[in-house]
Amino acid sequence: MSRGVPGRARAAALALCALGLMAQAQPSGESAGLRLRYGFAPGQSWRAVYEVTRETQLGDDTQRDRGVARFAYRVREGAQKGLVRIEAQLVSQETAAGVSPLDFSPIVFLASADARGRLLEPHFDVGNATPPPVPGVEPDPLEYQRMLEQVASTWRSAVFWFPELPERSLAVGGSFDVVEERDEEVAPSVTMRVRRTRSYRLKSVADGVAQFGVVETSRVDAANARSGIASEERAEGEARFDLALGMWTRHQLASSQHASYTGAEPRAETGEMNVHSVTTIEMRRVQGGEHPGT
Repeated sequence: MSRGVPGRARAAALALCALGLMAQAQPSGESAGLRLRYGFAPGQSWRAVYEVTRETQLGDDTQRDRGVARFAYRVREGAQKGLVRIEAQLVSQETAAGVSPLDFSPIVFLASADARGRLLEPHFDVGNATPPPVPGVEPDPLEYQRMLEQVASTWRSAVFWFPELPERSLAVGGSFDVVEERDEEVAPSVTMRVRRTRSYRLKSVADGVAQFGVVETSRVDAANARSGIASEERAEGEARFDLALGMWTRHQLASSQHASYTGAEPRAETGEMNVHSVTTIEMRRVQGGEHPGT
C-alpha cells in the first residue's frame, strides 16, 4: 500500500497541472471575465474618421448624401488623480459637394475623462477667427465666430463619442447599456429632447480584440406650441475594442429612423420622413512623428 501513495500523488499532480494548462488556454474574457478600460494617457495623440451615408425619403422625394469628419485628439495631464484632459479639434469636414473650405482650428473641444470614459464638463471654446474670402460666408468676424459656434455645437456629441464602459467585468454573452438623456435649445423657444439607449453585447475575444454586437434605440422630440419634429430610431451594428490600446478601433451602426413633423403658420403642413443611414467611426493612435492635424 505504501508503494501506491507516490503513484497516486503523482497522478493527482499531473491532473492539477493539466487543469492549470487548460485554464491558461482559455481566451481572455471567457474564463474570469473581461474588464474594459480606456487607454488614455498624457502625451498621446489620436485620430478619428467619422463617416455617415444617408438616404432620406420625404414624400416622393429621395435624397442621398455622405459626410465625413476628421477629428484630432491630444491627451494631457488631468487636474486630479485618475483623470486625463482631452483636447479635440475638428480637422475637416466633407460632403458630396467637396471638402469644406473653412478653417475649424479656432474650435477646441475640451473634457476631462477617467478610464471608464466618464466625461466631466465637456464643452468647447471658439477663439478669434478671420472670415475666409468664401462666397456665402459673412466677412464680419463676429458673425463668422457665431457660425463656428454653431458648427461646434453640432459636432460636440460626435467628438466625444466614446461610450462609458461598465464597472463590472464581462463574460462572452454579457452586455452593458449606455443611456443618454439631454435637452438642448436648438432655436428660440424650441428644445430638443434626446433619449437614447445603446446596448453592447460581448460576442467574442480573440487576438487581443473584443468583438461586440450593438443595438441602439432612440427618440428625439424638438417642438414648440406651433411646429416641430419627433422621431424614433433603431440601429444595429458591431464594434471592435482593442484591449492593448484600450480603445474602440471601429464602430459601425446601420439605422432606420421615422420622423413626423408639423410646420409653422402660415403653412401648417404635416408630414412624415424616413431616413436610413450607416455611421462608421474608426479610431487610431498616432505615432510620435506624425503631425497632429493630419
